[in-house]
Amino acid sequence: MTAYVDCGPASICQNHASPDNYLFVDLNVCQPQTTTCVKIDHVHVSTAISGLRILASALSAAEQAQGVSLTLTPEPDPSAPSGSGNTLADCVQLPTESGVGTAFGSVVTAVVQITGQSVNETTTVPVPIQLIATPTTSSPKPSCDQTGFINTVADLGANGVIGIGPLMYDCSGSGCVTQYYSCTPAGNCSANISAAPSDPAVLVTNPVTKFATDNNGVIIELTTAVDPTQGAPSYQGTIVFGIGTESNNALTGVKTVLAADPSSGAITTTYTLQGQSQGTQFTNSWFDTGSYANLFTDSGIPTCQPNSPSNPLATFYCPSTALNLQATVTGSGGTGSATVSFTVANAQTLVSGSSIVFSSIAAQPPADGYGGTNPFIWGLPFFFGQNVYIGFTGASVANGSSTVNGPFYAF
Repeated sequence: MTAYVDCGPASICQNHASPDNYLFVDLNVCQPQTTTCVKIDHVHVSTAISGLRILASALSAAEQAQGVSLTLTPEPDPSAPSGSGNTLADCVQLPTESGVGTAFGSVVTAVVQITGQSVNETTTVPVPIQLIATPTTSSPKPSCDQTGFINTVADLGANGVIGIGPLMYDCSGSGCVTQYYSCTPAGNCSANISAAPSDPAVLVTNPVTKFATDNNGVIIELTTAVDPTQGAPSYQGTIVFGIGTESNNALTGVKTVLAADPSSGAITTTYTLQGQSQGTQFTNSWFDTGSYANLFTDSGIPTCQPNSPSNPLATFYCPSTALNLQATVTGSGGTGSATVSFTVANAQTLVSGSSIVFSSIAAQPPADGYGGTNPFIWGLPFFFGQNVYIGFTGASVANGSSTVNGPFYAF
């Protein structure tokens, strides 16, 4: 499957909402039990979350342009009284060009299809996906908004987001009760669901886990390095489905295998802040293609000036000379460890040219909590120049004479 970085969907390309360092794919959303499908381009790829989320406005625009109309059935709320007609809505925080936004929308079932040269993958059953901004977030509003609702392509910087992180579902246990809402037939979505679903199959699901084959993980293959001093005007790589299931996806040549936390997908990063002698542990740490920069807090690295809310680069790092840094990544439970070298260059200088692809850009994490308290998020810059394997929960993959069990990361 081709993955690419460009200026974004046609409606925002080359204007103020055009995103930098966004990895996109194209896919089809299909009406279950039919051959009716709509192609959605510029779907942002995230390896830190799970599930497919499409903007309702982008789906509608694609239907109109392609002369197709889909009927996607809302997922019933299993915790609501029988006969109530209540349906599920999901509420998650997603990274955006401006930091982070709140994606709220109905959960519907669809078949997800990815086709192309040597690729033909389709979910074997309809999977729950999220339609962002349906029902509308007008009164009565859900209480989950922390950052401003995502309602348009310009808000998101993409037509949708596909989460192909190591976990199957986008929440677990009691966390689902605070994330999911029960919507009445009249569209009132102001109340959370009353209990976590006993069957998680109603939750927004990583669609790759429901492919007929090649469903135990993905490989992000962005093997071409990006010049850290000036970036690149565009980029093209590949996402391979399955690990150890085909001749082209064996777990070979990796030096590091890290266990991911089975409930969150997190690992631990240990990094020595500027001016300090001992490393600081960041237990909220992820590998996320959906984050445009490496995100961490280090007050010893200057941010771009003027440092004001009106400056879009206010939270980005702008050292006078590029910093060549290192950090140690450790898997959940101490399983696996490696030293990662990375560069932090002056963001103002990088974005002043014609490039939109960057391997040395870094910023402070969004203030509104994406990634948890004091996170260290290895964003898209981490992925350039190497293959990164993401093994899903339940995966069991041969690695030489041993076996690696998911969830895991390898590179």
